[in-house]
Amino acid sequence: MVVLTLGYPEQNCSYNVNYSTRKIILKEFENGINSLINAKNTTGGYEELKHAWKMWLNGPRFIEKYKHFLFILCIDKFHTKESENYCRFFESRIRLELIFTIEEDQKQINYTHATSQENCLPKIFLEKYR
Repeated sequence: MVVLTLGYPEQNCSYNVNYSTRKIILKEFENGINSLINAKNTTGGYEELKHAWKMWLNGPRFIEKYKHFLFILCIDKFHTKESENYCRFFESRIRLELIFTIEEDQKQINYTHATSQENCLPKIFLEKYR
């Protein structure tokens, strides 16, 4: 699967695309086109049309898509550059190892999805652990 981005159209960005990510991307394409068709076919007034398009553009939140998820947070007590670099290293390694380990046995898990975006986390986690 080839993934090209606007920022780097000359590079294939599918290095991090694994079996689960591929399933997620294809499912999101399908959900996106269905939502777009629903927004386009809205026959209500201006407000209903505006709401349909807003829902399509915003899409669902990460935590609303999954029934179960694992939350790992690297916290540094002293906020030094070294600890920040370690957290980034840890985040990238643990993410890859977890996904590859989970994907080895696909009998009970449909797909995995790892994200490092803090804006998708519930605020209670951020407030409690920051």
